[in-house]
Amino acid sequence: MNPSLDSETIQEELRELAGHGVVERMDVDGMMRYRLTDDGHDELEGTRLFEAESTLKHYYEQTE
Repeated sequence: MNPSLDSETIQEELRELAGHGVVERMDVDGMMRYRLTDDGHDELEGTRLFEAESTLKHYYEQTE
């Protein structure tokens, strides 16, 4: 299980990722949102991170 992080820590990490071009910050209806950039996607491509959605979907379907 992942440790709990406070919102300030998360915001700090997201700002750092934005500074490196991995994510971009967007104001959507007055709320800050973050989007993975194309460079960020390329950087993470070989990490198997993108397989998480299908894995989680499999477990979700098992619990229904």
